[in-house]
Amino acid sequence: MVVGGGIGGLAAALLLGRRGHRVVVVEQEPVAAPASLEDARWWWRSSAPQAAHAHVFPARCRELLAAEAPDVLAALRRADVTEVRLTRQAPGTLTGPVDDDPRLVALAARRSVFEWVLRRAVLAERGVTMLSGLPAFGLVLDGADVPKVTAVRLSGGHLLTADLVVDAAGRRSPVPDWLTAAGAPAPVIEELPGGVTSHTRFYGVRGGAKPPTRVVGGVYDGYACRLVPADAGAFAVTFEVPEDERAFDGLVDGRAFDRAASAVPGIAEWLDPSRSRRLTRVARLTSADNRLRRLTRDGRPLVAGVLPVGDAVCATSPGLGHGVALAMLSAVRLVQAVDTNPGVGRADAEARTLAMDAAIAAEIAPWFHDAAVRDRGVTVTAPSPEAPLTYPELTLAAQRDPRVWTALTRLQNLLVLPSAVLADPDIVARARGVLASGWQPEPDDVPSHDELVALLSEQRHLAVAASGQ
Repeated sequence: MVVGGGIGGLAAALLLGRRGHRVVVVEQEPVAAPASLEDARWWWRSSAPQAAHAHVFPARCRELLAAEAPDVLAALRRADVTEVRLTRQAPGTLTGPVDDDPRLVALAARRSVFEWVLRRAVLAERGVTMLSGLPAFGLVLDGADVPKVTAVRLSGGHLLTADLVVDAAGRRSPVPDWLTAAGAPAPVIEELPGGVTSHTRFYGVRGGAKPPTRVVGGVYDGYACRLVPADAGAFAVTFEVPEDERAFDGLVDGRAFDRAASAVPGIAEWLDPSRSRRLTRVARLTSADNRLRRLTRDGRPLVAGVLPVGDAVCATSPGLGHGVALAMLSAVRLVQAVDTNPGVGRADAEARTLAMDAAIAAEIAPWFHDAAVRDRGVTVTAPSPEAPLTYPELTLAAQRDPRVWTALTRLQNLLVLPSAVLADPDIVARARGVLASGWQPEPDDVPSHDELVALLSEQRHLAVAASGQ
């Protein structure tokens, strides 16, 4: 049984169903998915506020789809999702060409389109049943020393037994509270502060014009601004700013947002009214704390019969773009834990918990700890744990050295772990060489922090004057 019908839950249900398991997905939202792709482009569920923001799904996400669900990847292509060939985005300041790495291809689309395509694949599986508008609210455990989940309590007094419960209820999953309420030990939860607020607006090109196919913009003086391709001629512009700096609150105003975005070279040309039109209002999202949940302590399972995926395992700032890739990865590792330990008894249930936790420790926890460094992406200066390079140093060197650029791009796309780049002797030496040379890129003709704040303040005064207040 899968609790939660977001991307992590859908991926787990799809992969389990295709391995012959009978799967029931319970989703608390009563609203059915749109019937058509066009309606799905604007399908923003209240439980997934990040859907209103720009999404570039990292190359690791595309790679997992190609390996585990190639039909879903093909359906995304038919939905006019943009495949971003990252090697074509290498900066012109590099001293030589970059390797033509075929793995460096990301997907850019509205999250709602990604989820809709995945949901249709799940609904087509004969062994998978989706129950919408039927929230779960508790668990039943067997009371052993290592308690095993045996059933889920549903609304209306229903009880659904299950050999395995998949916690796909997201960042704010109630499952940890359900476990303690039923007498199980509390999961091990590690939290680190967030710190970024995103403001996003979608636009669409006019008259069948060719839409953007590459990410434009970057990190500037105390803020980030990027144009991100989407699907079907749409694109998004996103500002990321420190959440505790109220001077940027004016970005939520549409006129102020358009004016600020139009001040960024490379983005301004796409916002010309003759070239594009506004599709949405400005959406605002403040990142919650980064969170990692584990169901083992000192190498022993705390509970059996329940495994987490997606944000229920690891939740990082949406601005980092890790969420969907980590959701897909955790779903794949969960299914592999089931494949390796397929029995319904206690021994296999505990073995699945240990196998899943080992995968979390090796492949997911490093991204949680890395987020502590990168979450304040517009102001970060601290080095990553055990790494002799800071991200600003690495980013600067990646604008000059081709191998450093490739390494950083692989890291950003979750194709390698952070330590494989930040502590790699060759990459460190190359980056140090760039830093020692004193090379600096030509300054961007973009507003400074103070200039952007002044622009927003001026726009606010104009709005007040126009309203007669």
